[in-house]
Amino acid sequence: MGAAGGISTPQSALGAFIMGAHYVVTGSVNQACLEAGASVHTKNLLAQASMTDVSMAPAADMFEMGVKLQVLKRGTMFAVRAQKLYDLYVSYNAIEEIPQGERDKIEKQIFRKSLEEVWQDTVNYFQRRDPNQIIRATDNPIAQRGASHSAKWH
Repeated sequence: MGAAGGISTPQSALGAFIMGAHYVVTGSVNQACLEAGASVHTKNLLAQASMTDVSMAPAADMFEMGVKLQVLKRGTMFAVRAQKLYDLYVSYNAIEEIPQGERDKIEKQIFRKSLEEVWQDTVNYFQRRDPNQIIRATDNPIAQRGASHSAKWH
């Protein structure tokens, strides 16, 4: 059994081991170290963060499955914006169904570019990484929805 979350000091690691953990997993503390290459601003935000400064947000790499992870809330809009995108994702079958007012908001406030440009960036990324993802999405715009959502669409 392992322990994760809040393991950022020798004392917290020791506490986890005393409670029976066989291993510990660190996360945010790694982003504040010199080797992380994070900006000074980011490191300062992390160094000052407390439990009230974090929030849960949809995970970028498991977005379709609705997986959430802990992110820094203080000083960022990430959690709110990610949740807005996820809510739109589960509410509509295709981008074209999103009301124009909502589209305008996410283009201006979140992406700062058109949804068409965002899609092209996505295509470019997956053409390098996994072209089958683009084929799946082109053939069926909701194909990449996680299994937890598939019942809604059938």
